[in-house]
Amino acid sequence: MCSCNYTYAGPALLVLPLCIISLINLFVAGPPLKTVVFDADAGKYTASLPYLQLRVAGPKATFRLQPKEEVTHFFVLTVYPSSAGPPLKVDAQVYSRPSALPLVSESVVPAMGAPAEARALQLLQPLLGHQEYEVILSAALPDAGAGAPKPADLPAAEYRITYVPARFTYTQICVRSFFAISTLCVLLSYGYAVCASGRKAAKGQLWVLALLVLLLGLNDPLYIARVVVGGNQAMYTASVLCQILFSGGIFMFWLVYAAGMHASDQRRGCW
Repeated sequence: MCSCNYTYAGPALLVLPLCIISLINLFVAGPPLKTVVFDADAGKYTASLPYLQLRVAGPKATFRLQPKEEVTHFFVLTVYPSSAGPPLKVDAQVYSRPSALPLVSESVVPAMGAPAEARALQLLQPLLGHQEYEVILSAALPDAGAGAPKPADLPAAEYRITYVPARFTYTQICVRSFFAISTLCVLLSYGYAVCASGRKAAKGQLWVLALLVLLLGLNDPLYIARVVVGGNQAMYTASVLCQILFSGGIFMFWLVYAAGMHASDQRRGCW
């Protein structure tokens, strides 16, 4: 007669949803990141996409990015200046529009004779619900003393914008919604069954209810809300906290269950 030991089968079944999600991401969602590359000449350069505009003029370059309908979660700007000429100090500052709120800033000061990789500048900006993001880059000669740095024209450079495309995000919304709704239905059904029994809930039943609540948080129902509002740091922090709590809860459950496997019925702490 075939029997199933849930002590070993339970953790193995946790891998099944991950396999399903991986297959969906591979064949439906497409790549999780998309990169747009601009090869800008020194002096003046202009490029435009429906959601992104780049303008280079002398010592200043301006990116304007409108995340609606294409860019989700975050974007990464990487600048690879040409190795020809002296190394320049490059500063980048992100502003929200139309509120003009300063956000992330970054700068790079390469040493004389530094390789091309050391001259590159990279900036990560999470989306925080603003209508538009403006990135202003400026170049200057490195400080030669106590005086202010002297502005210098931006050299020919490769500008890269990397972001999470909308297609991938919308697929994740469908996947997470399915798992969140399924978990909520199981939680309500199991909770109703425990209450309808008319008996005091056993420790094992309380463990299951607690794990179902944590699993609901792990499935990240706030994901949809973050995408709708264009990003929110508080909701992202809450989602990460739910993931941490679920990991701690499931490991604690396994430890308590394993500790009670060889104990007598009166001393079992889990069931």
